[in-house]
This record gives sequence, structure tokens and C-alpha cells, in this order.
Amino acid sequence: AAADPIGYAPGDHEHVVYLGVDGHIHELCFDAIEWHHSDLTASAAAPAAAGRPAGAYVAGRHCVVFRGVDGKAHCLRLRRDWRHILLADLGAISEDPQLGTSGGEGAVSCRGADGQRRWARFSDPKVIVIADLPG
Repeated sequence: AAADPIGYAPGDHEHVVYLGVDGHIHELCFDAIEWHHSDLTASAAAPAAAGRPAGAYVAGRHCVVFRGVDGKAHCLRLRRDWRHILLADLGAISEDPQLGTSGGEGAVSCRGADGQRRWARFSDPKVIVIADLPG
């Protein structure tokens, strides 16, 4: 791994996502019997990543957010297959995004290229609400 892995466990599966030395986001999934590997970047035809991903189970779907080599926030979401969504409304970001979940919504926090801390919430990553955070 090119960055520290991060894990999350929605119910009956355990997931570990990490940035590979190939610039791809990879996932290890344990289904209570064995571990499975997936190259999420290749599966979703997503751009290469530049930093540590974050994963969570949001609104009944697996979501992984990351900073791309283009300096923008991206989301990979599992809905029958892995799909890529550019989180364009966050603008250029200067650090790896964090992802949390509460009440069926996802929350992404990151620092913009302008130094402003931004927060976005969503139940569907195609429709996000953005807010600047103080300090």
C-alpha cells in the first residue's frame, strides 16, 4: 500500500480500502468465509488517486472518497457495480477527504486549495449540499 489502509464494517462484511502503489484504490472484503480483492479504480473507470481513501456505508451503498491526481474529490459508489462520481462542487482540495455517516447520510470534510475547510453531506453523491466551515 502507498498509504495507510482504512476499514469499515457495514453489518455482515468487513472492508479495507487503500491506495495501491499503482495509484489505484483497492478493496479487500471479508464475507465471513474468505477475503476478496477488487481494484475499484479499474472497476469504476475512475482517475488515479493521489492520497489515502476513506470508506463508509452510506444510504445502503458502499462509498469510498479520495483525492485524485487532478486535485479534486472523487466518490466511488457500489450500486450493482462500482461507479465513479466527481464531487465537483467541492472544488480543488489540498488534503485527503474524510468520510463519515449518520442518519443515512454521508458527510465529507476536506480542506480546499484556498485553505478553507469544506463540508458536504449527501445521501446520493450526485446531489450534495456544500458548506464552508469556520477556521
